[in-house]
Amino acid sequence: MGAVLSSNVFHFWRNEKSSEYRAETGIDFEDREHPDWDMPVPALPTDIHTSF
Repeated sequence: MGAVLSSNVFHFWRNEKSSEYRAETGIDFEDREHPDWDMPVPALPTDIHTSF
C-alpha cells in the first residue's frame, strides 16, 4: 500500500499466528531541496503508484 503524499510505500500483512496486522516501510523517498522553497520539497512517488 502506498501513501503518495507521505512519500512512503508500505508493506502490510497479517500475522497468521497472532492474527494481528503488521506494517513496515518498504520504500522511503527522501525530501529534496528546491531553490524557490524555504523548506525541503516532499517526494511524491506517483510514478510507482501508477505502475501498481
